[in-house]
Amino acid sequence: MIIRSQDKKIIVNLNNIDTIDIADLQVRCFNGVFDTAVVIGTYSTEEKAIKVLDMIQDKYAEYAKVASAFGEDIRGLYVLPRVFQMPQDEEVEV
Repeated sequence: MIIRSQDKKIIVNLNNIDTIDIADLQVRCFNGVFDTAVVIGTYSTEEKAIKVLDMIQDKYAEYAKVASAFGEDIRGLYVLPRVFQMPQDEEVEV
């Protein structure tokens, strides 16, 4: 699954990410190999940023559930929710 940043300028592949966290109201992805953070979204409150992490978790769980139902080889199955678009601040309801 991939995540597209809030500003639509970055695409992050979850297969290459070790950690997603919140710092200073920013949702950030980390790659342990390079030990660098990529900001994929900024929110007005920590509650909204946590809600977005919940949304990512839910989308990934949906992807994992469908993928496991079809076994290891899921290529060619276009019904999978493969992309999560980071929502704008005003789109997040808490």
